[in-house]
Amino acid sequence: MNRRRLLGLSALALAAASRPAAALSLFRWQEDYPLLIGGASSMLPLTRALVAGFLARRDDVDVVATGGGGDAGLMALKRGAIDLAAMAGDLSGTQDEACVHNYLLARDAAVAVVHPDNPLTALPTAAMAALFTGRLTDWRDLGAPAAPVEVVVRRNDPLLDLLLQGADPTDDALSLPETRDVAALVLSNRHAIGCLPLKAATPPLRALAADGVTARRETVFSGRYPLLRSYYYVLCDNGAQAAIDFVAFAIGPEGRRIVDATGLWPMF
Repeated sequence: MNRRRLLGLSALALAAASRPAAALSLFRWQEDYPLLIGGASSMLPLTRALVAGFLARRDDVDVVATGGGGDAGLMALKRGAIDLAAMAGDLSGTQDEACVHNYLLARDAAVAVVHPDNPLTALPTAAMAALFTGRLTDWRDLGAPAAPVEVVVRRNDPLLDLLLQGADPTDDALSLPETRDVAALVLSNRHAIGCLPLKAATPPLRALAADGVTARRETVFSGRYPLLRSYYYVLCDNGAQAAIDFVAFAIGPEGRRIVDATGLWPMF
């Protein structure tokens, strides 16, 4: 029987975080256990794309993929409520334990971009944070000709958090729905600054180096660029075979092509 299904059930993540055993019981009444993936919501688009490719090869596995947060996903994994945790950001010492095995799948970079007429080519990350939070509001404070700074961001952009350094964006920021909208507006406004993922920060936009390091493939791979986000899958010891097979697919040649197509940089 062909049971190829991708189930996006957001309730799983909430249940797994607060009542992992209950979340498990919601799904394991089925004839065959599904592969349960939970964790960082920012990884959902990537996970769903990888699941679609995986299920094109496997018609014997059901998959439930949800968000809910990386810490909640890791807790659910350790309690046996899910089979695979998706994590965005480098693992801390308490997360990277002997009982879990993490696989660095991809990285992305937050890049501050300005109009090509802007004379600046680099900024400290602290100055970038000051611009995006509204603590600096005029370009003359950074050595450029006097003009009001116009901040442009994408709604619900997880990369923006890297630039904000734990603060909130300025209330005056223009929030747009798509990455391409941010790029187009910055290109049309000599006083604008925006945040883009690395693959979208292309000429004629000017990408600002951060702390003296230019964002490019080599500095992302080496970890030298300071505004990076890493994406991991995490397995526990004695993980389900379907989870092991899925990770092997994700870090294999076809998985790398899917990662690349989503706009991230494959790390395998």
